[in-house]
Amino acid sequence: MAYQTRHPAVHPTVIAWISIGSNLDLPVAQVRQALESLATVPESTLLWHSHLYQTAPVGGVPQPAFINAVARLQTALPDRDLLSHLQMLEAAAGRRRAVEIYWGPRVLDLD
Repeated sequence: MAYQTRHPAVHPTVIAWISIGSNLDLPVAQVRQALESLATVPESTLLWHSHLYQTAPVGGVPQPAFINAVARLQTALPDRDLLSHLQMLEAAAGRRRAVEIYWGPRVLDLD
C-alpha cells in the first residue's frame, strides 16, 4: 500500500507594518515589551523597528500623550491569524476592549 505524504500549505511571506501605541501603565515599558513580543510571533520575523516617539492624542476624551513606535514584520501568517495574535498580545498587556472608551486611553494598541 502506498502512502501519500501531505505537506502543510506554505503561505507566502508578506511585510506587515505594525503601529504600536500606549499611554497607560508605564507606556515606554509597554511599547518596549510589545516590540519584544512581536519578535515571538509564529511564522514571523521582526525585521526592524523605529525609535520610540511621543504623540498627542487625537479626538476622544482628555488623556495623556502616547508613546509610539512602528515595527516591520515579515510573516507567513494569514491576515486574520496575525490580527488574532496581535490582539492576544494586547490582552496579555492588560488591554480590555470591552470596557474601553472609544478613542480613549490604551494600555497597548497594535494595528
